Amino acid sequence: MKNIHNRKSWPSRSVFSGKDQTASPTEVSFVDTHVHTRFSDGGATIPQVEEVCRELEIGCLIVDHNEIRGSIKLLDRMKVQTMPSMEVGSREQIDLLMYFRSADEAEIFFRRHVEPYRMKRLYSFLPVSLDYLIEAAAEHEVLISMAHPFGPFWKNIEYGKKRRQVLLRILSQVDCIEVFNGAASMKANRKSQILCQSTGLIPLAGSDSHTVKGIGSVLVGFDQPATSANMYDLINNVKISGIYANGVKKHNFSNTIRIAIQHSKKIVTGKDHSTQAGREITLQRL
Repeated sequence: MKNIHNRKSWPSRSVFSGKDQTASPTEVSFVDTHVHTRFSDGGATIPQVEEVCRELEIGCLIVDHNEIRGSIKLLDRMKVQTMPSMEVGSREQIDLLMYFRSADEAEIFFRRHVEPYRMKRLYSFLPVSLDYLIEAAAEHEVLISMAHPFGPFWKNIEYGKKRRQVLLRILSQVDCIEVFNGAASMKANRKSQILCQSTGLIPLAGSDSHTVKGIGSVLVGFDQPATSANMYDLINNVKISGIYANGVKKHNFSNTIRIAIQHSKKIVTGKDHSTQAGREITLQRL
């Protein structure tokens, strides 16, 4: 890992290539590890995710809330480098990002430990404990990441003494920490980075995008080309070159309000109200 938490300017990098969008996915150097779609509370369809990723030449991990269908669909369509993943919420209102080695592992876990407990709502925490989810995950080849540990309100591990004790206890049972979340404040992300450094866990990052526009705004860079076949091992073996951001707002309050408005519009209309046109990214190493 190369100075992953040192802030540096990064050369402008236009990644729009105009390549044939029907071609097989090429190897990528950057991956957004936290994206939501219409299969949970996001606004993007799978074809829209594919379009953005292929335009920006990045990989993408769909982590819909208590839902695996979008992630498996993206994998099966073989247009974007990805791997099976989901964001699972416990009854303590704690979110875990789970990244599976194979679709079979993900589907078995989902059918046994998520689907039977899902609420009939767009987004809900499961009525099962954090300990239950971690113990169940131990039966599968899966990397577990602590999502947005210092996010707003109940997403913050410091939101009450009891919550902090629970989350600090599970640090020895997870593999990764999300050190940069596109919907969190810079202060919250810095605290996540410090926590990751103190624990020696694997640093990951993602946009936490719930819209088409947000996809690719936060990326994990890899030391070698990443594919759907080797991405699990690249993360597990910490073949990470850095964490990169593009167009992320500095304050989590503005991000929270923006996401809340977009969520409300999506629930009412069923459409993603963000825009997406002719994008390029300029990467800043964090």
